[in-house]
Parts: sequence; C-alpha cells; structure tokens
Amino acid sequence: MQIPPNIPKKIESSRLTLRAPRRDDAFLIYDAVKTSLPELSKWMPWANENYSFEGCRENTEAAIKSFDAKENLRFHVFERETGDFVVSTGLHPCAGDSKIAWDVPKVEIGYWCHSHKAGHGFVTEAVRRLTRMAFENLEVARVQIRCDDKNIASYRVAESCGFTLEGILKNDERTISGELRDTRVYAMTDLRQLRLKLST
Repeated sequence: MQIPPNIPKKIESSRLTLRAPRRDDAFLIYDAVKTSLPELSKWMPWANENYSFEGCRENTEAAIKSFDAKENLRFHVFERETGDFVVSTGLHPCAGDSKIAWDVPKVEIGYWCHSHKAGHGFVTEAVRRLTRMAFENLEVARVQIRCDDKNIASYRVAESCGFTLEGILKNDERTISGELRDTRVYAMTDLRQLRLKLST
C-alpha cells in the first residue's frame, strides 16, 4: 500500500476535536504534563521532574515534522464545548518500527490524559474516533495498543473500545524504577470490532 495522499489534520467526535500539533501547543502540553506528573510519571518515562518547556517545545516541533512526513501522526485533543486541552494521542509506529509501516499498513495508538480531565471518558472517545479514521480514511489493516499490565486505566480503554487482547508479553520491558514489567498487546483488524458506546 502507498502512503495515503491525504491524512486528515482535524477530525471531530461528539465532544472532542482532534487535530495535528501546532507550535503554540507547547504551552498547553507543558502545563498539562506538569499538572499531571503524579499520574503520568507512573507509566511515562519522559514524565519526570526533569521535564522542561524547552524539551516540550522541541518535542512538539518534532511531532509537527513527523506528521507532515506521515511517519508518526500525533493528535492533540480538545473539548469542543470549552476548548480545553484534554488528551494527547495519535497513530504511531508500532513497537520496533521507526515510522508507520504503510506497507502493511499498521499503526499503534498511544494516549495520555490531562489529570484534571480524567474520568469523563475523553480518552475512550478519542481512541474510538481515531480508530475509525484509521480504518475508514487510511485503510489500515491493523491498529494496536500496548500498555503495562498493571496500568488498569489504560487497558480498560482498549477493552471498552472493542480491541482484542492478543497476549501478555512477560518480562517485556523495564519500568521507570528498573523492574521488569509485562506488556499487554491489544489489536483490532476489522472496524466491525469497534464498540460505539459513545457517539463518535
């Protein structure tokens, strides 16, 4: 398969707007990460006391370039009613790939939520909408989600969306503290698996 010529930079669901990153998003992302550090630091190696605005700005610039090159498609998610930033997600290269494998094609969805916006189903709604776009617009053959076996909130998102648990990889990676961890691998290969409990 060839790389899709037109990848949407903005999509919407009932409550959310998902769009490609912009340079001025760095201010929003930095504030959200610093506010959410107690929650994010449990699972995200980059979310630590050394997290800086300069690093965030550089990361945002890199995300813009990767999106434009169609190698890694990050989406920043905003609540339509308030305009507040709520979630960072995207269609990313699968584990082991440096860029999206359009020859398959397959993608991996990752996500984190602003701690002040947690508990409202925003991550689940964003993942459902992004998954639908991946199959309908990009015609992917596989969407997967990987997460720490102990990250209950993360794998509940995958399960509530209809992803199938393909397996648990034992001693697959190390945690931030250096301990061995197990990784859950979920996948969807047919849009008919998608559960539409919320309007998307």
